Amino acid sequence: MKQLNSILIFSLISIVVFSCKKDDDTASAKFHTPCNSVLDKWEITALHLPETQAQNDLVFIDEETGFTVGNAGTILKTVNGGQDWTFVERYYNLNTHEIDKSALTKARLLTVFFVDEAIGYVGGEAENIPISGGNIDAVLLKTKDGGDTWSKQYLPGVRSVKKLYFFDADNGLALFLISDENNYLKYKMYATHDAAATWEIVPMPNLTISGSQFDVSSISVGVWVVENYFSSKYLRSTDKGQTWQEVPIPSTECNSIRFQTDAQGTADCGGKSYKTTNGGNSWEEIIIADHTTDGAALKYFRSTTEGFAFVPVYDNQTGGGESWQVLNSFEVYQTTDGGINWKKSLIDKECDFTGTTFTYSDEVFYTLGWTAVNKFKLQ
Repeated sequence: MKQLNSILIFSLISIVVFSCKKDDDTASAKFHTPCNSVLDKWEITALHLPETQAQNDLVFIDEETGFTVGNAGTILKTVNGGQDWTFVERYYNLNTHEIDKSALTKARLLTVFFVDEAIGYVGGEAENIPISGGNIDAVLLKTKDGGDTWSKQYLPGVRSVKKLYFFDADNGLALFLISDENNYLKYKMYATHDAAATWEIVPMPNLTISGSQFDVSSISVGVWVVENYFSSKYLRSTDKGQTWQEVPIPSTECNSIRFQTDAQGTADCGGKSYKTTNGGNSWEEIIIADHTTDGAALKYFRSTTEGFAFVPVYDNQTGGGESWQVLNSFEVYQTTDGGINWKKSLIDKECDFTGTTFTYSDEVFYTLGWTAVNKFKLQ
């Protein structure tokens, strides 16, 4: 099963807000690189979605069959590589403004994962607030026929299913948002060993999960925690979540790590990027071009040497005694030597490359934009 990565492509993508002052040469630039040819050796194809509710996650079983899930119980499916999309499920039709009362759920769907070509899961929030009389437990959907039909179960006491990851048909992990005894919302990790029929909490004494995502690669799964609400730590499992080992991190502001091998990995911390060649025992900062960005709309490191970053560029505008920033374009940086040298390009703000990401293989990955799924394929 190809691995999912919502925070990162190849399990290291940061989707964060970044602001930078627009340089004079950018302001005067008249020629922008086309969206689909901005990266050397990568073909980028926009796979347009039909008019629909906001989509929150995506997965591809193979290069032809994929799914997106989103608000109002929406599940979209493609069987021709994203050229066409059909509604498998939806509660509300944006075109006709009609409600389908026979829809499986009207919950906001947040995460999708397929174990194989047939078995898949979708997790979301509760269907209603108590005053409206609906169910207040989070929904978990399951398919056994490749996503053509889905069944539904409620998860008592769970407010929302933030992330799902399965190692095989029976064993998987989930990050649930639950209310504790003081009615505070917290992330908790749960495990299933019977194909999601039941879930049990994964004990983490004195540790609190601090993020709603797993860092997933072909060799491990990782999660961010804090000890006693202060000290940030990163835990990594290579045995299907049975045991967890702490990995040294380059900064207390880290939010994603991806290991390409047991020794080589990359990390994103407070907008800065790092690489390791010794399993995380030491880290070296990757400087993007001639400066370290405070963040980026999209960062991707295929290895410790190959990577790129899409950096939003904003204009400062004023009026009525106030000032604000308006997105102008994206600066794109690409390196093949671990950040020693970078190629710089400029693309229009309409290039819809921000959003959730999914890694299919070392040569194919996808981003989920507002109106399209974008396929990146190495040539």
